[in-house]
Amino acid sequence: MKFFYTSSLQHRLEIHHLAHHYSHLIDSTHRTRGDITMVFHFEGVKQDSNFAFFYDDNDVENSPVPLAKDVVGDLKLTPAQLKEWFAITQKTLPDLPGYFIVPRLHSSWGDYYRQGTARGWWNIEGEMVVYKPIEWVPSVARIKDYPKNSIITSIKKEEMEDVTTKLYAQVDLSLEITAGGNYMGMKAEAKTKAESSVSRDLIRKETSTIVQEGKVGDKPLVEVAVGLMLRVEEVYTHDLALWIDDRHAEDSMGWSGGPGWNDIHVADKLFRHVTGLQFSNISTTGEGHSSSLNIQALPVFNKDGSNPVQHLHLALSCAGWGDWYAYTQGRQGPSNTNSRKLMIYPRYSPATTLMSLA
Repeated sequence: MKFFYTSSLQHRLEIHHLAHHYSHLIDSTHRTRGDITMVFHFEGVKQDSNFAFFYDDNDVENSPVPLAKDVVGDLKLTPAQLKEWFAITQKTLPDLPGYFIVPRLHSSWGDYYRQGTARGWWNIEGEMVVYKPIEWVPSVARIKDYPKNSIITSIKKEEMEDVTTKLYAQVDLSLEITAGGNYMGMKAEAKTKAESSVSRDLIRKETSTIVQEGKVGDKPLVEVAVGLMLRVEEVYTHDLALWIDDRHAEDSMGWSGGPGWNDIHVADKLFRHVTGLQFSNISTTGEGHSSSLNIQALPVFNKDGSNPVQHLHLALSCAGWGDWYAYTQGRQGPSNTNSRKLMIYPRYSPATTLMSLA
């Protein structure tokens, strides 16, 4: 049995202590229609003959994303140079899903259930965001210059040198895509730049060192690093506000308002075809707990309308629960900002080379 959030600490404590006493009475009831157990209906999401939700591969098709005409950074490379030195062209870049779904949540400490104990809850607020990829943006960093008429020697550069700080100086988030093609490719997380940079550097240091040699003397050379970023536009949001604790118990999560739990219950087996759109161990801002939270996203698209995203349905579950509950609260709709931002695309590892600009 799970209970809704209330702003009254005393009321919440009373609910907390009564939860297990009444759970067997309330959870034993079911909505039925004749001999068929009724399933919560997510408007616009397809269901098979067993009521399980599903998508077809062509519901969200992968398509090419344009390459920006200009680069960002402290060296302006031309499209011809990007092609010659780094093999970056429109044809060599991967196709992407038409949309990405990304959690944007903040977790903060709530309060203790009883003063003097270690048990309490955290508040999680924010939104699930749908982003549309707009264009690839190369980022260029000028690492070091070697002028003409330098002493002719061999320059050996180890790939382990960290250039990520300079490459991504104007970007705060890294778009971590967790699946491949078709609709599951929409699942992504926006992690902090620091987390992404550290993980990449550790991986690079564990691999064999790659050495490049450049002859200096007859012409000036410059050491250049190139990474890829993705410019995305925020097109749709669904707000979230809930409380959660880390007990993994039946009453470890809740939120304000909405229908009763039996009315929004969804059996776990009904999501068996769409597990690729489930989020767990979600990164949040703030210092609070979030690892118990699980989110199932169920987007609905209208390919012919002016607003291509019609709905972003959500269902929530908590560690220790078995099933899910539809989250029918919170504003959802087209984004109020339609803001655009740059995100690091870590699947493209930064490349470095010595090149002549003469």
